[in-house]
Amino acid sequence: MATTVQVTFNEVDDDIIQEQRLFNVYLIGLPRSGTSMTTHILELLGVNMVYTSEEDKAKTDERFKKKFGEYHANPNGFFEVTKKPLTNFMKILGTPYSGCKMIIPVMGMRWEMLADFPCKVIFMTRDAEEIRQSQMAYYRPQGVEVAYIRTALVTQRMALRESKVDFLEVDYNHLLQNKVAVIQSIADFIRSDRHIQEAVDFVQPSQKRFDKEQIVVGL
Repeated sequence: MATTVQVTFNEVDDDIIQEQRLFNVYLIGLPRSGTSMTTHILELLGVNMVYTSEEDKAKTDERFKKKFGEYHANPNGFFEVTKKPLTNFMKILGTPYSGCKMIIPVMGMRWEMLADFPCKVIFMTRDAEEIRQSQMAYYRPQGVEVAYIRTALVTQRMALRESKVDFLEVDYNHLLQNKVAVIQSIADFIRSDRHIQEAVDFVQPSQKRFDKEQIVVGL
């Protein structure tokens, strides 16, 4: 007896979406968890990452120089959508294999872009205490509770899983320590056809500050 194999339209459509890369790519994470670095990695791997923050890079660089001297937290750029978010989000949704960086918690229209349309998401994580002290140094001198950081990461991870969003979790420290292997896994996940060496060369572990071994926990 012949065996009948039933293939649904959804399955066929998904195969086509994957093979032809008719999906968007997003980078999500908390500030100071490697989001800017990894956004540019995605760009080097061929994704059309949309951002406006670098239009005023000279002003940003000058502001950091006044605050920190010669040290710059993101010398290569922040790669964020800082202007006309609706226009840029619609541009992304209309352009396969494009995307952007999103700071968590991802809610509202940004969440609908992840949950309701074909996409792949890189979810950046980092030790919560490292994130907390790095944020204190750059953004919030009053301090931020480490419990909030942990909760934000757990809540976002659960939302991605429950909504069955296709995501790859990337730890910032693991990326710095094993950049070839991690970047290759990112390239495979997003079905990049680019050679990874340029992205590997872009990652500079020496730029990291606030190593867990060197900070005072709870400071």
